[in-house]
Formats: sequence, C-alpha cells, structure tokens
Amino acid sequence: GRGLLGRRIGVEGELDQVLRAYRVHNLHLAEHAKDIQTLTDFDLPNIRHNLAKCSGQLEDLGRKEAETARQAEARKAGFQAACRQLDLPGHGDMKEELQALARELGPQLKASIQKIRGTEVVEAVAFYRNYVKEAHSRSDTEENG
Repeated sequence: GRGLLGRRIGVEGELDQVLRAYRVHNLHLAEHAKDIQTLTDFDLPNIRHNLAKCSGQLEDLGRKEAETARQAEARKAGFQAACRQLDLPGHGDMKEELQALARELGPQLKASIQKIRGTEVVEAVAFYRNYVKEAHSRSDTEENG
C-alpha cells in the first residue's frame, strides 16, 4: 500500500528504497563489472576455441575442395580418352553422340554379315567341319584298333 504522501509503505517501501539507492549510488556498475569479468574469464576463451575449431574446419574443407577438383580433372581426362577410343567428340550431348554411333553400326554390321555369308567364309567353315570329322574318325579308329 501507499502512505499519506504517496510513498510505498511496509515491505514494498523498503524494496523501493533499496532500488532507489541502487540507482542513485551507481551500485549497478559493480554488477556490470562482474558480468564483464565473467565474459573475459569464461566466454571469450570458449569463443576463441570455437573460432579455432571453425578455422580448422575451413582449412579441411579447402583441402577437400582442392582434392575434389583434382579428381574431377582426372575423371574428365579419362572420359575424354574413352571418347577418343570410341571416336566420339565427347563435348556435346552424349545421348545424341551415342545414338549417332549406333546409327553408324547398322551398315557396318550388314557389311559384316554379307562377308560372313560370302563364299570364302562358307568354304572355310566346310573345310573346318571336314577336318574335325576326319580328326575324330582317326582317333576312333586308333582307339579301337
């Protein structure tokens, strides 16, 4: 409650006097000094430790990034070499390049089939059959005889 002059009385009045003395006599400065001491003794070393840890992680990521770039270049060189072996340009749309290669295979396969069906191959196959038949018939007669 309040007294005759509007001041608080009882426990509230005592608390109000303490708060007024706290503000008037700059007692809050000691509390702020204690907070600053806590910051310098505990929080700043923790922040420095976290900063060192983050710096180490950044260095690791830099190394990993460089290694990844080297691996990408090696893969790219290997890919280009494989494309050269297949006579592919290797720098356009790979699907289109492979489809073009497949279209070129059709006539080449037809030419191969025509050569296989040619007289030279037919004669060679007949000669081989006769040779195998003769070889087996000789081994059968030698085993029985």
